[in-house]
Amino acid sequence: MIGLVSTATLYSEDPATGRFTVVSQTGIRCRRTHLNQNRAGTAGGRQELTTIRRLLFDPAVTIPEEGVQIELDGDGVRWNAVRGTFGRFPGPTGAVIYAACDLTRADDG
Repeated sequence: MIGLVSTATLYSEDPATGRFTVVSQTGIRCRRTHLNQNRAGTAGGRQELTTIRRLLFDPAVTIPEEGVQIELDGDGVRWNAVRGTFGRFPGPTGAVIYAACDLTRADDG
């Protein structure tokens, strides 16, 4: 898909420490976007949407809905995928051109 200009690294939990330090996948083409705040009906709803991002990624990749943290472009910021927000989206020809999920910032990396 055109526009997947970033790369993601997935980190799995180290069973010995409980920290997300084990690299499970690298080089995932992706793009992080902000959600449209206009879809929230209240100021509180808009504020909540400012904490959520949308991750668009290569549909050939499978990202687990839980048990991983995602870092983009090696920036040191970790994100958790939001369970139940995963989807695959077709382009004009009907072929799936990208996958997506919502992200929330992880408490620790």
